[in-house]
Amino acid sequence: LTLITTQLKNQDPLSPMDTNTFTQQQVSFSGVEQQINTNNNLQSLIQLQTENATISALPLVGHQIQYNSATAPLASGQASYSYTLPSNASQVALVVSDANGNVVYNTSGVTGAGTHGFVWNGQTNAGQQLPDGAPYTLQIVARDASNGAITASVQSIGTVNSVAVTSGQATFN
Repeated sequence: LTLITTQLKNQDPLSPMDTNTFTQQQVSFSGVEQQINTNNNLQSLIQLQTENATISALPLVGHQIQYNSATAPLASGQASYSYTLPSNASQVALVVSDANGNVVYNTSGVTGAGTHGFVWNGQTNAGQQLPDGAPYTLQIVARDASNGAITASVQSIGTVNSVAVTSGQATFN
């Protein structure tokens, strides 16, 4: 609007601007203004969506959830997992590794098909208690009767302490 007003103030009175050109410029400026308004409205919608995601996730704080990750922090001296075997296994090894990939604990697991829980007490095979807060990963090494590998899925179980929303995606701590 400022540009049009300035243009009108400074045009030559003996050679006024062509009305078609003037009209086209007004339409162009109107389109730009509408695009700016649309962008502002989209920003408002994105902000509302982020706030809504946060509000929707807040009831989970303080509750236990199961999530698709083989990595869980040690909390109060334990880490909880579940694993699912698609078929019966002849042998199952549960291997817990630290953040550097070092094996800190291993034991045998349930061999039947289905979902099984595993709560690790945070101790190494030598009986040393490991510190809370550090992340530990559970790996399942399963073999069938013919020594073929069986792929198991692993989930972690933990308590939600806080919720953060980044780029419209809720993350739990």
